[in-house]
Amino acid sequence: MISNNFIKSVKVLSEDRAPEIHTKVRVQFHQSGTYTALTVDMRRPTYFEKLVVARVHEILPSLRSASLPLNSIHNVAHQGYNIARGFYRSILPPVGVEAPVFDTRSAEPNNVAHLLLDLIPYCLHARNIAGPEVVCLFQKLGSQFARLLEVFKISPLCERRRVKAETIRIRGTRGLAVYDLLGTFDCWGINFFPNIYSAMTLSSSIGFERVFLARRGPRGLINQAEIEALVSRYGYKTVFMEDYSIHDQLSIGARAKHVVAVHGAAMSFLVMNQNIDSVIELLPPNVYHELFPVCLSPRVGRYEQIIPEFDQAVAHSGWQTIVRFKNARFSTDAKLLENCLSEMH
Repeated sequence: MISNNFIKSVKVLSEDRAPEIHTKVRVQFHQSGTYTALTVDMRRPTYFEKLVVARVHEILPSLRSASLPLNSIHNVAHQGYNIARGFYRSILPPVGVEAPVFDTRSAEPNNVAHLLLDLIPYCLHARNIAGPEVVCLFQKLGSQFARLLEVFKISPLCERRRVKAETIRIRGTRGLAVYDLLGTFDCWGINFFPNIYSAMTLSSSIGFERVFLARRGPRGLINQAEIEALVSRYGYKTVFMEDYSIHDQLSIGARAKHVVAVHGAAMSFLVMNQNIDSVIELLPPNVYHELFPVCLSPRVGRYEQIIPEFDQAVAHSGWQTIVRFKNARFSTDAKLLENCLSEMH
């Protein structure tokens, strides 16, 4: 028999059907010198029937520090320090918070894509269901990422200690089974709340109908000048998002109609857009990712991906091999890109 106290400690606030999200994407690449084109039905890799928000009275555990490889004296010492600090935080009295709390501390927030595609949608949904007084717990934030949260009127509480509060839990269900959604493999918040930004007007005076989202640094294009000249012939404006303010970046994403983009976090600003005619995503060699097609699928009419070279053996060799290609400058295939542009325009 379940006690009345236990029953009273949990209250279901909402229960909604999980949205179906999928889109057709044409993927073009060379493999061992042979051109291949595939049409892929992009879907969330994990299926849920319903989305449930509940309020639970509990004590949240303290935030654990990430483990370090013990391959140097410095890392060994630092890891020992982290363990000691974690133990100290675990024995301190919990911090009491009067307002309802939504805890995002299991996810790294210092990345634009993590915020716009994952954490902000969860926070907004928690606030929509449980009320504007909901407090969102975060890991320590850099100033530029805190400014992005301010745009959505989210004031983060960065607290590593245990927290005692009425917490807001957002979960997925299949039948009677219950799963925590935050941190679910490759299923980001925007997948579950695709219309979370639809009522927001974040456009400023900055915007371009045709945009080439380029990258600088170690993940940029080796043949940047060639690709920039190519897309400019089709009317695309080259944009490095870091040259603009947060508000202007959101506006550029919201107003674009045709996009060519080097795979990366700048693409996450497109989630502010409700109707994009086309997206061409340029991926590094041997790197394939369905993140942006799935996250942007309700918004894009035609989606293309171009990979200059793809070796299936790399995909099966593990992340450490893949990330070497992902973090390196690369040349994209100008001929494949021009074929895509000529078909679209």
